Amino acid sequence: MDEAAFQLFCDLDRAGRRAESKVAVRTFLNSFRDVSERKAWARTYLGTLSYFDAFGQFGTRVRQELFDGALWPFLVEGIRSEDPDCLYWAAGLQQNRISRRRQGKPDTDFPPVSLLKRAFAAKPDRLDIRKALAAVVMDILQQAMHEWPSGILDGMDGADLSALDEYDHLIDLARSAGGKASKDMLDEFSMRVQLYRRRLQS
Repeated sequence: MDEAAFQLFCDLDRAGRRAESKVAVRTFLNSFRDVSERKAWARTYLGTLSYFDAFGQFGTRVRQELFDGALWPFLVEGIRSEDPDCLYWAAGLQQNRISRRRQGKPDTDFPPVSLLKRAFAAKPDRLDIRKALAAVVMDILQQAMHEWPSGILDGMDGADLSALDEYDHLIDLARSAGGKASKDMLDEFSMRVQLYRRRLQS
C-alpha cells in the first residue's frame, strides 16, 4: 500500500486540485497488495471519519473515487454479514451511495434508517449508533409533519394507516435510542399520529 500516494491525494484534494488528486487516488487504489490489505485499510479509515456535522446532522461524504474503489466493496460485505460498524458507516455515507446509484452502479438500496435499525439491534448500547438513529428518525418525523395540521406526509403523498403504523414504530425507536430525540417533540409527534389516524378512520 502506497501511503505516500494517499497523503499526496489528501493534500491535493484539500488544495482543490481535483485533476491531480484524481491521479494520486488512482495510484493509491492500485497499490494494495491484495484484498485483505484493502479491507484492513478501509476499516481503519472509516473509523477515523466524523459522521456528524457541527449542527448535529448525521452524514458525511468522501471522494467518490475512494468510496467506489476501496470503501464500498468492504462496506457491502459488512452489510451482508450484519457488521454493526459497516451498517453505521454505510448509513453515514448515504450521499456517496446516492452518487453510485445516479451513475448506474450497483448499490444495496437500504435507507440510512434501515441500516441504523439493524446496527442498533446488534449493538443497542453503542452511543454513536443510538445518536445516529435518533437523529435520522427525528429528521424523518419532522419532514412527515411539516404540513401539519393539514396532514401527515409519507414521501410526497399523504400518509395512510400503514404509514402511520410505521411512524408509531419510529417514535418508539427514537425513545429507545435517546440521543437527539426530544421527549416533548416525540410526545407531540405521537399525538399528531393518533389524531390523524382518527381523521383517516372517520
